[in-house]
Amino acid sequence: MRRQQRGRDRRQEIIQAGARLLAAAGPGNFSARRVAAEAGVPLAAVTYYFESLDELLGLATARVVAGWLDHGTRVAQSFINGDIPDSATALILALLPGSAAMPVTQWRLATLARYELLLSAGRSPVVSAALAAVRPALNELVTTIAKHSATPITLSAATILAVIDGAAVGAISENVPDPVAFMIDTLGAALR
Repeated sequence: MRRQQRGRDRRQEIIQAGARLLAAAGPGNFSARRVAAEAGVPLAAVTYYFESLDELLGLATARVVAGWLDHGTRVAQSFINGDIPDSATALILALLPGSAAMPVTQWRLATLARYELLLSAGRSPVVSAALAAVRPALNELVTTIAKHSATPITLSAATILAVIDGAAVGAISENVPDPVAFMIDTLGAALR
């Protein structure tokens, strides 16, 4: 019994290590060797606990996107409580990693890893499935923030997400000095 629990715990540790690796470095750096190193386990443990690297990638992706939702939910609650001044700021902070107080270089790397993961879905059915599973909850999160906005928001959740994604990619690719402010301004203009 205790041995089975240790096996379940080790499997969860490996999934969590894979999620940390994905969130920090993106899917291009996801390998059994790197996950094993991140988890502090022998490489053989990865192949023992998972039928394939794709299985681990899917589970790690699901863990990452669950973290995105948890983060977004906390930000939405802060907005509802009046701790965040406007809906554009709340939406940006809810849907992207970190916070406005995060150093720009750290924000860039975290956001870059996020968009690399999103783009990899086009080549990976397990990543695509994990992201598709979370989309309704992301739409609901956007809708919740929109409902509590001081000014009416008429854009759909899908349109708001598209504006945020476009602004994020633009901020990263153009090396904008203050990407969070750029994105808040871009979304704010779209919401007016």
